[in-house]
Amino acid sequence: MKKSIPLILASLIIMACSPDTNPVEQLINPDPVLPTADFSADITALETGASVNFADDSEHATSHEWTFEGGDPAISFTENVQVTYETAGTYSVSLKVTNDDGTDTETKVDFITVTDAPAPPLPSFQEIPPH
Repeated sequence: MKKSIPLILASLIIMACSPDTNPVEQLINPDPVLPTADFSADITALETGASVNFADDSEHATSHEWTFEGGDPAISFTENVQVTYETAGTYSVSLKVTNDDGTDTETKVDFITVTDAPAPPLPSFQEIPPH
């Protein structure tokens, strides 16, 4: 046991001298658990005016920040979110997740494709015979 005390003290001194390491944090939480950002959507091709349900599939996340290019809302901080797209186009989606140990971002480029909804059919007219 006496031989391990100098080793522990030397380790603490080395950690204390490192500007990026908090020795107390290293003792309390020696193995950081970084978040991993990931998400899915119930549909990725839709017509204008339709909505997409986005689901957070991240691991070890405690907070979420979504960015929806072309969507409404454009930003959300909830775990899962429904987004409506009113304009035709191809749009990217990003999810940034964080926890006490770090941050991770997943961006899916051109993930959502929105096309114009078809025009409603024109009413059909029947010719009325002259009287």
